Formats: sequence, C-alpha cells, structure tokens
Amino acid sequence: MVHVRLKSLVRVTAAFLLGGYLLLLLFLNFSPLQSWLTRSVEEELEDILQTEVVVEDLEIGLFNRVILRGVLINDLSDTPLLNAGLMSCKVEFLPLLKGEVSLRTVSVLDADIKLCRHAINQPANYEFLLKLLKKDDKDTPSSLNLRVNSVILRRCNVTYDVSYEDVSPGRFNKNHIKVSDITANISLKKLTPDSLNLRVRSLSFKEQSGIEVNSLTFRLSANKKQCLLEKIKLVTPHSSFSQNNILAKYDWDGSSSFSKSLILSGEVEDLRFSTADFIPFFPPLKGKDRDFRLQGKFDIRSTYMSFQDLSLTDNKGQFILKTNLNLLSGDSLLQAANSQYSRLYVSEGFLADVADCLPKTNISSYLTRLGSVNLYGQFQYDIQGRSFVKATLESGAGNVAANLSHQNKKLAGTIQTTGLRTAILAGKEKMPDDFDLMASLDMTL
Repeated sequence: MVHVRLKSLVRVTAAFLLGGYLLLLLFLNFSPLQSWLTRSVEEELEDILQTEVVVEDLEIGLFNRVILRGVLINDLSDTPLLNAGLMSCKVEFLPLLKGEVSLRTVSVLDADIKLCRHAINQPANYEFLLKLLKKDDKDTPSSLNLRVNSVILRRCNVTYDVSYEDVSPGRFNKNHIKVSDITANISLKKLTPDSLNLRVRSLSFKEQSGIEVNSLTFRLSANKKQCLLEKIKLVTPHSSFSQNNILAKYDWDGSSSFSKSLILSGEVEDLRFSTADFIPFFPPLKGKDRDFRLQGKFDIRSTYMSFQDLSLTDNKGQFILKTNLNLLSGDSLLQAANSQYSRLYVSEGFLADVADCLPKTNISSYLTRLGSVNLYGQFQYDIQGRSFVKATLESGAGNVAANLSHQNKKLAGTIQTTGLRTAILAGKEKMPDDFDLMASLDMTL
C-alpha cells in the first residue's frame, strides 16, 4: 500500500514539475514578454560589444535552449560584420556551479561573416572584438573553462577582403578570401588557458578560387608541451589523405622558444593527391592532371629535418622519387645534408608538361630536349667537413657518372660520360655528337 502511494506521489510530482516547466516556457514565449526579452538581449549585447546589434526574435525552447533569429552585428563603421538567420545554444546549469561553461549544442545557420581592412594604416573591422576578448590584467590567471558538446554550422559564408590589395581572378589570394557553403560539426571537449581538446566530426567548404574540401575530420588534443592530431581524414574532389596521428612537441611559454623547441614527427601512410586540386594556387597546371601517391616518415625540428623511406610516385609511372634524406641547418644556412640512396626518374612526357607550365626560357626549352631522365646515387654535404657525391645521370642526351669528394678546399674524383649528345643539349645540329669522356680531377679551389 505504501509502495503504491509512493509511486503515485512520484508521478504527481513529476507531472507537476513538467507542467510547471511547460507553463514557464509558455510564459517566457508570450508575445509581450518575448519582445521585452529580445530587446533586453539586444541592449546587453550592444553594451558588451560596443556596436549596433539587432535580434529580430528570441525564443526559449525545451531543455534550456535559447534561439535567436535574424541576428545582425555591425562593425564600428556600421557595416554588417555578422548576419545570421538563426543562432541557438543549449546551456547546462549544473557545470556552472563548478565554474565551468558547458554548452550542449551551438548552432549557426545561414550566416554571412564579412571581415575586411580598407587601408593599410587602419585596423581590420573585427579587431575591436579581439580587444574585448583580451584580458587587461595579464598577471591574473584566466578562469576560462569552456566545453561545447557540438558546434553545428550550416550554409555559412566567410569573406575576408583587404580592399587596397590587387585581386587575382582564378588564383587563390590570401588578401581576398571568400569561403562559402561551410558545413561543420565540431565538438569542443575542453578549452582552458592551458589546454585544448577538439574533435572535428565533419567540415566542408568551397573557396572562390576553386579550392574545395568535401570532408575533413580529425581529433586534436594540445597543451603547453605537445599537440596530438589523430584520425585525420581529408577528402577533396580529386585527392584523399588518411593519417593515424601526427605528434608535435614544444615549449609554449609565450616566448620565441616555441619555434626552437618544436619537434614534429610522424608517418605519411597513404597520401593520394592530384595536381587538379592545386590549380587555384598554380593555374598553369590546368589540363595537366596527374595523380600522385606520397609515403614516408618525417622528423622535423628547428635545425634538423629527416625524411626516411620517402616515396613520391605518379599513377602513370612517369615520375618516381625515392630517398632517405637528412638536413642540418644553422644561422639560416644549410650546414649539412646526406642521402645514402636516392633515385629520381622523370619521363619525357612528364618533363614536357613541366616545361609547358614554366615561362618560355632557355630552361624550359632545355627540359624538352633531355628525353627521359633517371638519376640515382648518394651524396653527403658538410660545410665544415668532407663532402662527396657518387651518382649516375641517364638521359636522352647521354649519361654522366660522377664520383667526387671535397675536403679542405680540395676537389678530387672522376667524371665519365657515355653517348653524350651535345647537339641535343645545346639545341644546335652542327656540334659534336655521341662521344665519351673520362676526366680525373685533383685540384685546390
């Protein structure tokens, strides 16, 4: 009997709370009160942003959802900076008691964002927002602790225009960017002054120059010591890239030590790309569509770069590059380099396409006369020590084999040519053709 009464009491209480919640929603969305809330939100946003803000309609929905329709935010010159058809979010109240801001879903639909700079001596129209977000007291630690379960973007456009810079139709221009049809689903798991945890479930967009991303997904976790990118997948109209992880280590303390301490390592497992996706950056590639595959391991640091088992090939077998390469730099100069084995093969047809993409000079003309080229061997360069090259070059203009070393300003070794066709190399018929040459060198430079 008591159990039945308890169940009835729970049901009545639940029904009472639900009914009260629905009545509160109806009251908040009652036309006069709704108009008052809309105007109050407008005024509060204007006070915070110090610019004109228009909100056509505000609605309080189920599960703490706040919906804004017809949102307009102007810049300081009364020009539209943001114009959104709909913006909404769901707020979780319990995390607020712990000093955390947790938003279940943030949605932005049919939005146009216009960023611009009209003169070299004037700030960009969005810089006033950055100043508002910047802390005045740098000595006081930030209490930022933000979590957004999901950010949804649909049919969004972003324009960035530096009006005093020249335009370049058909070519990507960093001063005139127009991104359209942005669709995204992003989860911001955690954002604090010391860490970031982010997951991009989907992202797609188009840019006016022809750049197009069909799908981009990845996970990112970062702090002041390292950044890990996981489960990366990029798909464009002509290319695809999948990567398990890329790890970057560094010391982030707000000084120049970041670049000096950076260590970027990983393995490119299967990157497939087409030259068609690079036409917006280099228009002469149009009509020269080729598909490539890139694999290899990399280790990049401030003064050292290593590429092991690097392989770059095209699908027609007309371009092959395989190498193990190590580079050491210092004071903006190359200090040392070595490769135990390298091979480069370029077919006659591939060289013709390369020459066609280059300006009409002696170099482009020379490339069309070489025929197929096959280069293999090893080399070592040391600005303070011993350097050597042992390589063979085979081409339609003859073959060259070199075995040379250099140390303490002394150059020694041999150079041998077979079937050398100087008429082809010079582009002139009346020259010695098809001859062999053997030369031994021992000199001081």
